[in-house]
Amino acid sequence: MDYFMRKEVLTHWKASDLWVIVFERVYNLSTIVEQYGPDSEAIKPLLKFAGEDVSHWFDKETEEFLNYTNVCSGKQVPFDLHGIPPHVLDADKLNGKPVWWKNKDLQVGMITKKQRTVRIINSLTDTMTTLECCTEDNLQKIKDRYSALGFDVSHSAYTWMSFLTGKELDLEKSLDENNIPDESAHFEELCLPDDLHTPSILLFYNNVITTPLPLRLDPDLDLSFDIQ
Repeated sequence: MDYFMRKEVLTHWKASDLWVIVFERVYNLSTIVEQYGPDSEAIKPLLKFAGEDVSHWFDKETEEFLNYTNVCSGKQVPFDLHGIPPHVLDADKLNGKPVWWKNKDLQVGMITKKQRTVRIINSLTDTMTTLECCTEDNLQKIKDRYSALGFDVSHSAYTWMSFLTGKELDLEKSLDENNIPDESAHFEELCLPDDLHTPSILLFYNNVITTPLPLRLDPDLDLSFDIQ
């Protein structure tokens, strides 16, 4: 399962790349937009809230689209303040498939429970980079986020280490699982800024020649010597 920060979801706001959030679940609705067409009335509310949280469209308990009672007819009708999105009025045409806000095939991940900040110290480039990540991210995901900033950190060239303990980190584990805890709650209890201390990861460059270089000598070189 992938986890995202809300500001990451906000970058997916185009008709060709449209994500929304429903009860902390992240959905990629690009195929729905393509199916209905970007100019469709059903797609307009999705385009208006592209990249945002649309949980307010649904009942918290049933997760069904909200209805209201029409005062003229006395019937329950869909709440259409922003328009009625796909699968609300035409769910009977899905041939047994779930509506998009319950379709696991369209879900790309979850919103992180907490956003964390970590400082990465690169021993080769002598640079420090502050990186935002999800608390659920493992070190491999953090490495990918760091690489996305333009840094070449192939695993064979670097060892990822705890700056505090000097121990090598497990790329399959999260920061917490690598004994790099989030201490912001403790700072808050003490009325200190939550960014008072940023945990650091040391990228140690493995500049070591593992295979000895062959010794090449001039065949005409005279290595004899006399003992006086």
